[in-house]
Amino acid sequence: MQNGSTLVAHCGARKVALAELEAMPEPAALGPRHRPLRHDVLVQTIRAEAGRRGFGIAKEEYAIGHQGASLFGVLDFRCAFDAESGFALGFRSSQDQSLALRGVAGARVFVCDNLALAGSSFAFRRKHTSGLAIEEAVRAGFDRYEQETTKLAGHIARLRETPVTDARAKELIYDAVAADVVPARLLRPVHSYYFDPADDRPDCAPRTLWGLHNSFTRAVQVLPPTRAWSASSDLGRLFGMAGGLAN
Repeated sequence: MQNGSTLVAHCGARKVALAELEAMPEPAALGPRHRPLRHDVLVQTIRAEAGRRGFGIAKEEYAIGHQGASLFGVLDFRCAFDAESGFALGFRSSQDQSLALRGVAGARVFVCDNLALAGSSFAFRRKHTSGLAIEEAVRAGFDRYEQETTKLAGHIARLRETPVTDARAKELIYDAVAADVVPARLLRPVHSYYFDPADDRPDCAPRTLWGLHNSFTRAVQVLPPTRAWSASSDLGRLFGMAGGLAN
């Protein structure tokens, strides 16, 4: 299942490593009641809560903008219930009060420095305040996150248990192209992934909705990041895995 996160930085932000966040100076307070949070403290709070709950980090990406005041991030986690699947968390924040801390979770999340933030559910939302409040917000976010993993497990089980005839598979591929869920140029790759799966693509081999969905999600990886995320989200709805969008 080729899901996970997408982080796009094309409106002035730049991608950075965690080490660079840790090396940044202390942010200046804008007033007596303003308590800006270090970017690396926020990231480490999220990573620590993930570790406390047994989530392994498969991938993480970060970007900073507004002269270092804003932070955008995504983390892909390994699911304990399914080694082939993943789950993702995306967030944005700022130290200059331009953005509240806001996070989304889901099988797919999308974060962009143009302020687009998308996933299947909200994880957390809070203005900058004390470190304790941030820990509480992240903890509550992971409570919702774990609810999403339970729903994702149910979706995966349903896809795996639903057989698909060749005729029905062809209908679904055609419907996806006709509805512009995926561009017409991907019809042949999707067909090839599903009907002639290579040995290195075992996820496409099952003659089920699971195998067909994986064939689609492999094919859309050649698209630009924004279009690929949009296609993956639309595919989720096509296969009964609803998603949501937040701006």
